[in-house]
Amino acid sequence: EYVLFYNKERLHGLLGRITPMEKWYADKHLILMNKLTA
Repeated sequence: EYVLFYNKERLHGLLGRITPMEKWYADKHLILMNKLTA
């Protein structure tokens, strides 16, 4: 579900406008979620 949300954000081009810190935080969150679900 979180992956679909992430892809949706990318499709809307929002990642192109967020700050590097927000991008890093989002990536960190995705990595943590992947570890929890792995």
